[in-house]
Amino acid sequence: MEKSFFSVSQINSYIKSILEEDVILSELFIEGEISNFKRHSSGHLYFSLKDENASINCVMFKSSASRINFEMRNGLKVMVFGRISLYEKTGAYQLYAEIIQDYGKGELHIRFEALKNKLYSEGLFDEKYKKPIPPAPKTVALITSPTSAAVRDMIRMGRSINPGIELVIIPSLVQGAEAPYSLVNALDIANRWKKADIIIIGRGGGSIEDLWAFNEEIVARAIFNSKIPVISAVGHETDYTISDFVSDLRAPTPSAAISMSFPDRMSYINTLNYLYKKMDRAIIRKISHIEQEIKALNFKDYYYRLINKNNKDYDRLKGYNRRMSQKMLSNIKNSEEKLSHYASLMEKLSPLRLMSRGYAIAFKNDIPVNSVERLNPGDTIKLMFSDGYAKAFIESCLKNEER
Repeated sequence: MEKSFFSVSQINSYIKSILEEDVILSELFIEGEISNFKRHSSGHLYFSLKDENASINCVMFKSSASRINFEMRNGLKVMVFGRISLYEKTGAYQLYAEIIQDYGKGELHIRFEALKNKLYSEGLFDEKYKKPIPPAPKTVALITSPTSAAVRDMIRMGRSINPGIELVIIPSLVQGAEAPYSLVNALDIANRWKKADIIIIGRGGGSIEDLWAFNEEIVARAIFNSKIPVISAVGHETDYTISDFVSDLRAPTPSAAISMSFPDRMSYINTLNYLYKKMDRAIIRKISHIEQEIKALNFKDYYYRLINKNNKDYDRLKGYNRRMSQKMLSNIKNSEEKLSHYASLMEKLSPLRLMSRGYAIAFKNDIPVNSVERLNPGDTIKLMFSDGYAKAFIESCLKNEER
């Protein structure tokens, strides 16, 4: 049997390929105590990680070492994220550290930083990929737990800001081992439905463990791949998740997400009124301009027939006159259609239309009242109905939770 001979370099290269292809060794967390710590002039860090029975050599390159926010020293217990590989020159295997955290911060913080760095390097946080949030949505999809306190607040706020916008709840788990898959499924449903202009995904506050579903890679990639703009609204203002970084817009709280995506109804009506007047002026200017063009063409037509008498050129000029007339009629028709569309929108959003169904607007000292907190027992208020006014006396004031 013929024997095979290998060079040292071949063997080391082969062993290195085995280590780097191993699923466990290519991405792992190791906890231990720092020893033999050295900071090289190049900025690289060299140290050993040990426990009571063994140690492993570690290296951390300058690009990763620059992100450490605590003092590295011998005897410090840390959690390290990295990969195992072989340094071919010496044949020694070692841990190539990418993230190091004080042991007290725990594994979840390291996993968070590891995924954040990974997705950042892939460009998933780049502003160039952020989709604009529509300024006047018709339908907003809300992905969250339908039984949470946060969703009730969001529904109540949405109705008070602009009841004309449809808020559709797509139920999802927001905590636990199955939550990431549930959130991804809900995002897929919203995108296949194709009727939502904006997606809000989130939940109320909690610990890092409670919010962890929004730090999973599959959720982050599903948000990034969404064809519909996504607003991330997870936890409180100080809570940050991977979903916040990859979404098209981050809201500091779930309620803030509603404020950021729901345009105020009165502001919308004022905008429509402005556009209506602007369109009206534009139509008048356009008609005047076309009339002047027609007069000029008629003069040219008369002058040309008087001087030239060339039937061929005369017919061509007549055709130009005819096309200009058709263009004028087409422009007028388009302007009338746009004017009719905006008039229809104004009618749908008119407060008088809402009041004709039995609603009324309350005024205190001629100022609209939008909250029970602005009223006190003994106040006299004025109620405006679609066909007149009425005065009322406030006997008592009760908030929703007090009823």
